[in-house]
Amino acid sequence: DSFYNYSINDTTKNLIFINLLLVITCWLLFRWKWGVVFSFIIVGISNLAVVIAAYLFSYKLNNLTVCLPALILAIGIADTFHFISTYLQNLEESPNEVLKRTIKKVFIPCFFTSANTIVGFLSLYVSRLAPLRQFGVLASVGILTAFLATFSLLPVLLSLVKPPKEFKIVKIFNKTIINRYVNSLKNPVFVIMVSLAAIVSCFMLTDIESEASYLEYFSPELKIYKDTKHIEQEFGG
Repeated sequence: DSFYNYSINDTTKNLIFINLLLVITCWLLFRWKWGVVFSFIIVGISNLAVVIAAYLFSYKLNNLTVCLPALILAIGIADTFHFISTYLQNLEESPNEVLKRTIKKVFIPCFFTSANTIVGFLSLYVSRLAPLRQFGVLASVGILTAFLATFSLLPVLLSLVKPPKEFKIVKIFNKTIINRYVNSLKNPVFVIMVSLAAIVSCFMLTDIESEASYLEYFSPELKIYKDTKHIEQEFGG
């Protein structure tokens, strides 16, 4: 119960942070409130589908599936990003024509990226570990739902609201900065510095120690901490 409670608390904190970050990102990219709202509607439906699938398959919450909301939020929102950004870049046409052009342009790329991701998660089903199999199935359900909702529900939602009067693509890097970066790659000093850093990093890899102690999550006053320490002292780990 203690580990479960800590997992829920960590996931809740991460979700709050990720949601705030995605809201800021959506607003900076779209500068349109409905773009932000519709993106999170699609993600919410995807997470709801995961919960329903977990209930239908009688899957219980475990240390892996507790991470699914954040995963679906990060991966599932990608299709809506592509769809809405493409939609906003073709506002000079009629709304119906814009939606048709958007679906035609982004359907195939989004289909292949979603299909590849789904197949990757479904490959976990061959694992002997039940939590890992459940994680793969539920993640696939969430990503599939996000894809289907993006190309079925999202066009309907976009047709119900008035599009913005204009949309300007936010350019994080201009050509001058990119050109300077590319030219710096040809500088011998830059190449030598990167090579030295790579060599030093290789030597430092030998100092990395692999260690994972879940007890660090708990207070020494909790029963799980005391029981585990007792077992380690009495039975040698």
